[in-house]
Amino acid sequence: MNHCQLLIIDDDPISRIITEKVLLRIRFKGKVRNFASGSQAIDYLATRYADPTLHPITDIVLLDWLMPLMDGFEFLEQLVQIPGFDSQRVKVIMLSGLTHLPVKITLQTPALLVDFLTKPLTPEKMKETLAKINVLSTL
Repeated sequence: MNHCQLLIIDDDPISRIITEKVLLRIRFKGKVRNFASGSQAIDYLATRYADPTLHPITDIVLLDWLMPLMDGFEFLEQLVQIPGFDSQRVKVIMLSGLTHLPVKITLQTPALLVDFLTKPLTPEKMKETLAKINVLSTL
């Protein structure tokens, strides 16, 4: 998908590098942006949605669940409050190093949260998840 934008939001720089390498390995052709915190990503998106000439084509957010200051769910709460945010377009994939499904996800999963993946990511897991949301049609 050449015009797709994917955001990686993870406080761990090693995890961000691994995620980028996985995307390269599966030949993801969209634009990838990295953020070390949810607040950085919220600022970026709010700026872009406020100015139609900068409006991003953000389709996918790979979001770490456990981050300091703003966890993944707090990010989602702020994301849907951004004026102009398109919850029908954006798909969020929650990431975590934990191997069990958080109770919070099963109790209050927002509609834009499409999957939960455990780290470390593998090309197979990523490709399967992106295929489920019809992002890999050009691979």
